[in-house]
Amino acid sequence: MVEKKWKGNFTVEAAILASALLFIVYGIIMALFYYHDKNILTGTTYETAVIAGRKQKRESPFSEEEVKQLWRERISGKMILFRKAEVEIRCHKEYVSILAQASRKKLRITASAKAALTEPEDRIRSIRKQKDAVIPEN
Repeated sequence: MVEKKWKGNFTVEAAILASALLFIVYGIIMALFYYHDKNILTGTTYETAVIAGRKQKRESPFSEEEVKQLWRERISGKMILFRKAEVEIRCHKEYVSILAQASRKKLRITASAKAALTEPEDRIRSIRKQKDAVIPEN
């Protein structure tokens, strides 16, 4: 009768394999959370810049504090991994510039957006007026 020498061989291999698989799954989940927060930060930064840029030309301009408040309303409760985000806003005559960043331990994400102060409706109206002013040929 042959006696088996290594009885716990499968148990050790399964423990190593299970821990490696859990580590990989954890890494994938953290990467998904990272890219989710990066997309949220980029989207809210750009959206706030566009909204602030459009209002600057139409009505009385936003103050930098009002734009910060608008940005905070848009980002509140949406980030998963990075809970604390900071923003720096500059309102110029021709554009609005927003720089946002969030960090957690050694990880850091940044997003920046600029929006020109434009009035596309005025341009469209002027083109329509020019088309209406042209006398059609018979």
